[in-house]
Amino acid sequence: MVTGELRTGAETLAVGVRRLVTGVRNLGGLLEDDEEDGPEMVLIRPGSFLMGIPEAESEREGIMDLDQDARPRHRVSIRQPFLLGKYPVTRDEYAGFARETNRKWEKPEFEQTGRHPAVNVGFADAVAYAEWLSLRTGLRYRLPSESEWEYACRAGTTAARYWGETFDPKLANNNGTGTTKVDAHPPNPWGLHDTLGNVFEWVEDTWHDSYEGAPTDGTAWTTGGSNGRVVRGGSWNYNLRDYRAGFRDWNFGEPFPWVGFRLARTLQNVIRSG
Repeated sequence: MVTGELRTGAETLAVGVRRLVTGVRNLGGLLEDDEEDGPEMVLIRPGSFLMGIPEAESEREGIMDLDQDARPRHRVSIRQPFLLGKYPVTRDEYAGFARETNRKWEKPEFEQTGRHPAVNVGFADAVAYAEWLSLRTGLRYRLPSESEWEYACRAGTTAARYWGETFDPKLANNNGTGTTKVDAHPPNPWGLHDTLGNVFEWVEDTWHDSYEGAPTDGTAWTTGGSNGRVVRGGSWNYNLRDYRAGFRDWNFGEPFPWVGFRLARTLQNVIRSG
């Protein structure tokens, strides 16, 4: 009797495992199909982290005053999984959008291939690209929130850079001469390339001078603040102190040859046509 019950239980478990494996395979196939017309994405799982820059880090970098806008540190909980671009949007990817929409887009003075990040893209251009790609694919592409960006950049680490406290030129582009290919440097622990270095990246949030009153649920902070838009991650021509997971900067949404962007994708929302 007991043996029969154990056999039945084992068979039920085996069926469950087979269904789980099939489900995972189907999910993988679905994501691959979804990405035929979109960027390669990485699944970012829910979790929490301390957002902002500790005073000890600022003291070590010698920029206590400059880092005040990245305080107070606060815990942020990312409650829903989302997808984030494995790379910044590339020149080839953005070029199709620019041609189709007759969008003005200046070429930088330095040489690029199609695998270099798209630059000279303003905030409104990045938003328009996400909307265009969403309509083209039926999927919900957008800019990440500032807290989603930092969560993904840190990738479970707590140091100033996801590889440690000091800058390493082998891990991020700060060559001072122009961009490098988006896969020229190793990824962070979650498989994301160029979250530090190469180009600053637009996020959805408006600029606030501190984190007083900032959301703690991973959503973008778009109320109050200034007309400025936040960029994160440092760039090929900036100070080494800027290549830190918690460092923040901003401008008024203008295109520059050191600013690009990376797309996020909301998993549960699919655009329905008709």
